[in-house]
Amino acid sequence: MSEAERPQGGRRRSARIAARSTPQPKRGRIRSRSRSRSRPASRRGHHRREADGGSSGGKAAGRGGATVEVRPRERYYLAGILFLRYLGLLYFIAFGIATRQNRALLGENGITPYALKMEATLAISHNDWSKAFWQAPSLLWFVKPSDENLLNLSWAGMALSLLPMLHGACNSVVLFALWVLYTSIVNVGGTFYAFGWETLLLEVGFWAITISPALRWHRFPEFSTPPLVVWAMRLLLFRVMIGAGLIKIRGDRCWRDLTCMTHHYETQPLPNPLSFWLHGLPSWWHSVETATNHVVELVAPLLLLCPRRLRLFGGLVQVGFQAALILSGNLSFLNYLTIAPAIMCFDDEFLLPIVRPWPFLGVRAETRGRLGRRYRYEEEERRRRSVADYFEPGNMVSLVLAFLLLGLSRNVYRNLASPNQVMNTSFDSLKLVNTYGAFGSVSKERKEVVLEATMAEDFSNPSALWEEYSFKCKPSGVRRRPCVLAPWHLRLDWLMWFAAFGENVNRYPWLVSLMDKLLSDPSAVSGLLEKLPFEGKPPKAVRATLYDYKFANATEGGAWWRRERVGEYCGPLTLGNASVRRYLRAHGLARKEEEGEEAAPRMKRKPRDSVEEEL
Repeated sequence: MSEAERPQGGRRRSARIAARSTPQPKRGRIRSRSRSRSRPASRRGHHRREADGGSSGGKAAGRGGATVEVRPRERYYLAGILFLRYLGLLYFIAFGIATRQNRALLGENGITPYALKMEATLAISHNDWSKAFWQAPSLLWFVKPSDENLLNLSWAGMALSLLPMLHGACNSVVLFALWVLYTSIVNVGGTFYAFGWETLLLEVGFWAITISPALRWHRFPEFSTPPLVVWAMRLLLFRVMIGAGLIKIRGDRCWRDLTCMTHHYETQPLPNPLSFWLHGLPSWWHSVETATNHVVELVAPLLLLCPRRLRLFGGLVQVGFQAALILSGNLSFLNYLTIAPAIMCFDDEFLLPIVRPWPFLGVRAETRGRLGRRYRYEEEERRRRSVADYFEPGNMVSLVLAFLLLGLSRNVYRNLASPNQVMNTSFDSLKLVNTYGAFGSVSKERKEVVLEATMAEDFSNPSALWEEYSFKCKPSGVRRRPCVLAPWHLRLDWLMWFAAFGENVNRYPWLVSLMDKLLSDPSAVSGLLEKLPFEGKPPKAVRATLYDYKFANATEGGAWWRRERVGEYCGPLTLGNASVRRYLRAHGLARKEEEGEEAAPRMKRKPRDSVEEEL
């Protein structure tokens, strides 16, 4: 049937359908094609950004159908993404350190076997397994103590930390697993895991669990970082910096008379090459550094709690301060970790200019478009929210966490206000809220404990040849350049720095255990040292000598240090020394004789004032 033969009504219906299907221009908005083409390129790009959500925000429907522009200010999508990737990197480093060192430190044949610590914890709990578990929560309570199970925790942690670090996709299950794995290691690590940054990583890692969805796997978050987490991180950074500042003002007098930085670069745990040059700066400059340190740690943290502009400035001050500390010494991953909560000071409006210059155009376009859509969706959800929505499971969990944070923080803030302030202390076994601080006192002289060994049978002979054990980063030879190590952490080298504060070995059972391992099986701890003397063969005797170290002058022909012998720190120890075995058993570092085993012979001796005299 032709068009002319169709009924008149059918033709009218066809015309109406065609008219409805044809898009009609909006009244008052008709523009010619030529005018559209003549628009400047910058304006065309601006309208395209508004169409796809734009990097500067998006638009959401308001009341009455009006559009409301949604700004990226005080929204923390990008901060959450950056925070999780950065935390994944820190977890990867921490678990990597554990993988390389834990066998020699905590293994069955290590310096401080973790199995013996767990047995001691169980004995203190009167063999009540549940009490022992809550005193030191760890997955290792559920498996047989072995080096393999200890290292499996580290390997699993390294594998899981790659997900947020590289892929960017993460959920609460993965973050909870990372937190549990590292908690399990720290709670059995004893002295070698008693550093403040271990608990700081656990506290940061716990609050990170609430950022990602519970099960869903998204590279881009569905919602902005919850305000609870944002404020928890800011308060954490506030506590870290204020705690560090107060412990200094209340501690060493040199912090009050502005002379501490004159000694710090030389006497800090593990100096780097830049420390050598910074130490040689004029004394007036060191006074300026000390005063600046007080401003950054005691005044600048207040900016973290202020409105946006002051908070942004305060966050930049803290990040810059941590960067300066990273350049001037080897403080493990402490300064890198302190930057993590500072990320929550920067909203999307501040971070977007950093994202825009990225050379990866796909990433830039994806971020720009998704942010706009997220802003619109979040704003529309906020406008449609009713009273019942505040009682959803997610909101109730946030409420519980808020009360948990307030309850656990009570002791922490009391400690900050106390004149008897303590630092790097936990008030709960899960280490959720802790106290922090560093360098409450600064040594004016650098002492170093140097371990030496001999193959001479008559080691008491003055002509006996003694050779030094060389550590990986701790100062030893005077011509050895200071190392560049951070964020890597050498736990034994750090504890050797602490050991030099004591007058003798009596206060440091782990050091006696180390010397015993060097006598019985040097290969068990060889991974912790740079070089073993005598081609790794067990020596006849090992001793410890105390030296005074100072930075050399620039004119001293390539030497970085100059040193002078102070005296004996621990006399020569030999393999099978009964006093050493008793000492290690008394400190839980060796098992008591099994029933039927011949006990070590006891020596007749006069009463001693210290165990060191006995050794």
